[in-house]
Amino acid sequence: MPKILRIPSSEELPEGAPRAFVEALFELYGEAGRPTLREIADQVEAINEASETGGTASRETVRRMLQGRVPASWKSTRVALMALCHFAERPFGEVAHAAQDGMEEFTLGNGLYTGRFDIYMKHLWSQALAHPDPR
Repeated sequence: MPKILRIPSSEELPEGAPRAFVEALFELYGEAGRPTLREIADQVEAINEASETGGTASRETVRRMLQGRVPASWKSTRVALMALCHFAERPFGEVAHAAQDGMEEFTLGNGLYTGRFDIYMKHLWSQALAHPDPR
């Protein structure tokens, strides 16, 4: 039986940019139905077979992401997010939850963001790398 993955506690991963990234990642992971690490890694391979993304994400890479260790490569992060979006049945570049004036809003992690999910996640990823957890 696969181990249940849980978001790190605030002691394990204090407030800050890495935690904001992981909170958004866990929200997507939950929306995806909490697939196993093997299922995510297999979907990454399927995505790379269908279209060359230039990124790889093994079970270990995904596990580390969910623990709060942010990959240095956007390509690896991107393909893991694409796999989770597949399980969540949402396009990676979509805008979620209807709002006004043709724009969309959605809440993930610590706040409200208007725009595309992929751009939002790239911003969180970039901030997490720029302001790493001091552990």
